[in-house]
Amino acid sequence: MKSIKEVMLSRHSCRKFCSDKLNSELVREILDLARLSPSSCGLEPWRMMIISDPCELKELSVACNSQPQVAECSHAVILITRNDLRVGEEYLERTVRRRANTPQKYEAAMNYFRAKFADLDDEALMNYATKQLYILAANIANIAEGFDVRSCIMTGFDAAALEKFCALEAKFRPA
Repeated sequence: MKSIKEVMLSRHSCRKFCSDKLNSELVREILDLARLSPSSCGLEPWRMMIISDPCELKELSVACNSQPQVAECSHAVILITRNDLRVGEEYLERTVRRRANTPQKYEAAMNYFRAKFADLDDEALMNYATKQLYILAANIANIAEGFDVRSCIMTGFDAAALEKFCALEAKFRPA
């Protein structure tokens, strides 16, 4: 694996991929490491959808403004943001419970989030969560480069088409 310095000096947005398919174990390792990315308050308000079927990659490419690198890549990782971060939401409560090792810490954390998110409407909460994905995206690209896997971070897509492709619940949005 490359050093951090080597990764930072060699990483670039690849626009032309070879036809080789990546090993699924390698993809899993890259994403497992990326899951350790930091996020505000440790909430990790994201999900990842991995697409590797050539027909689905072609369909995804259309939703991504017909950018050819999407159809040609081995795997596409769609980063999905979540806004179920309010007190009373199962995801937030499960995440806090996993980290708080005493009832007092759990209650203090829930009070913090109650205050932090109380004045945010759904769109503002989604924007907060989406900003966390930038950290994850950079880490995926850098970890992949460490394994000599080229990548391309993309934000150019038709939001409605990508949401339809992903078939997500309202509390999730591709970013």
